[in-house]
Amino acid sequence: MRRKLKYLLLCGLTFNSCETKENSLNEIDLKNVSRITILKGYPEEVIVVDTTISKEILLDIIKVKEVQGPIKYQKKYRFIIQYKSGINDTIPTNGTIFRLKNKYYKSKEDLVLKYKIH
Repeated sequence: MRRKLKYLLLCGLTFNSCETKENSLNEIDLKNVSRITILKGYPEEVIVVDTTISKEILLDIIKVKEVQGPIKYQKKYRFIIQYKSGINDTIPTNGTIFRLKNKYYKSKEDLVLKYKIH
């Protein structure tokens, strides 16, 4: 019985240490981001592709607070974060609620309206 318990404990520790870490919105590396695009609807209507304000948008995205999910919200927009490595992250949002890899985040203000080019 004791050996069995040690074996289960050892297996549990091994599997936990092999888990991959998921990125969160608060851990986005600004240096590796080449561009942010905000898209509306399907088919897409491009709202923002201005590279000069991409850093400002990223700084606001990094400040959002993680909330307990899942949360129901209408996903009218998508933030496309393009990294220098060629990988893209797509973040569905309504402007204040964001979802990335099964984690939910909420900002104090509507970031789409804040950065929308009229």
